[in-house]
Amino acid sequence: MEQTTQVNWGACNNSVITNPEISCAFFEVPLDYQNASVGTATLALAKLNATAEPKLGSVFFNPGTCLLGV
Repeated sequence: MEQTTQVNWGACNNSVITNPEISCAFFEVPLDYQNASVGTATLALAKLNATAEPKLGSVFFNPGTCLLGV
């Protein structure tokens, strides 16, 4: 499987995200890094750029995470 480090951001599907300031992208990842034949999953990403200066960094939020056992 080819490794990709760049995410191509673009307009979001406006039936899902209606804020035009939010950009969307999809990112494909292997289900098992040790066994590529298992297949891949596609992750949907959305971002809202900071507007205040100075920009202090990025915040990553995954609302689909199961917190059991953490």
